[in-house]
Amino acid sequence: MRASVSILIVVSALLGMEGLYRWTQSDTDRLSNAPECFRLSCVNDSAEVVFFGESSNTSFAPNDTTTRSISELCARETAPWNWISITKYASHAGIYKFWAQQLSPKAKPRCMVITVNLRSFNADWRHSELEPALQQSLVLYKTKSHLLNRFLLSLGFYPHSPKALEQEALLQEWDTTVIPVQPDFKYKTVRAWDNAYANGYYLKPDGSWDMDKIQLACHYIKSYAFYINEQNSRIKDLDALCNWALQRKIPLVFNIMAENLDYADSLVGPELTRLIRQNRDFIVKRYRSSNVHVLDHLESVKGSDFIDQNWTTEHYNQTGRINISKKTSQYLLKQFSKP
Repeated sequence: MRASVSILIVVSALLGMEGLYRWTQSDTDRLSNAPECFRLSCVNDSAEVVFFGESSNTSFAPNDTTTRSISELCARETAPWNWISITKYASHAGIYKFWAQQLSPKAKPRCMVITVNLRSFNADWRHSELEPALQQSLVLYKTKSHLLNRFLLSLGFYPHSPKALEQEALLQEWDTTVIPVQPDFKYKTVRAWDNAYANGYYLKPDGSWDMDKIQLACHYIKSYAFYINEQNSRIKDLDALCNWALQRKIPLVFNIMAENLDYADSLVGPELTRLIRQNRDFIVKRYRSSNVHVLDHLESVKGSDFIDQNWTTEHYNQTGRINISKKTSQYLLKQFSKP
């Protein structure tokens, strides 16, 4: 009897603390620590397009005359549709999957546009040191108990492997994963390919190593010398997104971002661009269905229209962003305009 009373007291106390926390502090904590999830949970039925993106959506060059993001340009082209755009640097399919699950049941958008960045499937991004911060931003929405979530956040209870372990896993993948380029290609792994270019592949007229060119070529190899298959964690996340969207009866648009194929080809060669296109083809073939639309922008931006000329990113100047936004908005209007 005493045990039952004690349990009842504890349960009542916890329920009271849960109610008090929700009433006084929960919204403030969620808005501060998880603004993306908080915003999605408040979306009403007026939202007609929900857009998820990372830095490719917002980056702009110093000389741009417009600083509008891709989603802002699309919203202008599809007016008067109401867009809800959620953008967070370094986000990927796993983050988008969680965001989608927080979308308010009241929301009935025409479609949800999901940025698909091919580089996010590679080993470097999957083992990124930025991942713990992304995972931390989700904790306050992990369970139905707001108080428990706050407790878990205070304990640092979210996926965050030690940096050394992630680096070890990254190097292991580069060292051992065989790249299916072509049977007679002499570089079988990222490490072998990278080493070949790192050790004096490009020379200056005086015979010295052209380190700028070598370093950039090696960046391209480590960023794009991989292949996507069903075991890739990002594919599993996209699969989960598709299942969620089917249940919610919300059409998805997978927006494949442009990569700098011009530089990949000139610096490394056709073997690398073939891999990039192969990865694009895998996604297009796997996901194009009645409820999932795949928009392919892979070769829509010239090398000169990438902001980062000495790095591998999907950051575009205004010409690149406008090209992608026009193709996207035209497709959305064609597919989702109501009769």
